[in-house]
Amino acid sequence: MDKDYVWITTNAITSQLDSLNASIISSMQGVLGVKSYFSTTPKSYKDFHFRFGVMFHLQYLGEPIPEPGTSAMQAYDAARAVAIALMEKPNLKSCTNLTDDVACMHEMNGQQLLGKILQSNFEGLTGAFNFKEGKLAPIHIFRIVNVVGKSYRELGFWSEELGFSESIHKASEYNRSMSILGQVFWPGGPWSVPKGWGVPINAKPLKIGVPVATAFSEFVNVRYDRPGDKPIVNGFSIAVFEAALDLLPYHLPYEFIPFNGTYDSLVQQVYVEAICSRIYYGIVSLVGKEMANRM
Repeated sequence: MDKDYVWITTNAITSQLDSLNASIISSMQGVLGVKSYFSTTPKSYKDFHFRFGVMFHLQYLGEPIPEPGTSAMQAYDAARAVAIALMEKPNLKSCTNLTDDVACMHEMNGQQLLGKILQSNFEGLTGAFNFKEGKLAPIHIFRIVNVVGKSYRELGFWSEELGFSESIHKASEYNRSMSILGQVFWPGGPWSVPKGWGVPINAKPLKIGVPVATAFSEFVNVRYDRPGDKPIVNGFSIAVFEAALDLLPYHLPYEFIPFNGTYDSLVQQVYVEAICSRIYYGIVSLVGKEMANRM
């Protein structure tokens, strides 16, 4: 985490901060991240938090009790949704004459159980638990956190409709700019704001490694009009990368480098090239959740 660099983590990583040990967090100084927001005041959360602490203490004697991570609470909410669905008697003729609830449950097939789960509508540990068009309703409020020392501090909040704020009360002041949240502790600190990448004279172009053998050509596609020609690279990930460059206040020279090999080998090139020849490879890899699951 060097000076003049900015590291931003998404919810998938930031939500794990509560369960990471201090040595890992210490290596993340200055990281800025978004984290799912959920209220810790409801009785249901306090009960879960207490029981979580008791069970952790019994299984890991002598170890400090961490805060339950977001993933643990989401798993709890999911298990609760399944339990509620199983407790509802299926609307089957063969079930009307059964008095045993357990026997009645066995009459429910997988598709019927899924239908019951998709009808879930309750207030879970991480907020409202319901589905829209077959998918879990998205979170609309996030915490903005900054890793400092052996933990992190909460800078404020971001909501989809209103933007940034220091709190989520009705009287809170909202702004589209993050400057309302105050000072950020950046990598290399203490409070020096990264100035961004400066373009040196006669700068070599940034080399962007792109996978050739990809199963999803809609994300990255490499082709040649004729052998020996310059590669033509396009796809959704490429479009996002080029759109991001258009927002920079300066021209950033770059070139796409087709790479035949596995994704792991492509990532390894970042390490090898950075150490040996001081040439840095950027890796274009933007994959949707559905595609990631298929991979």
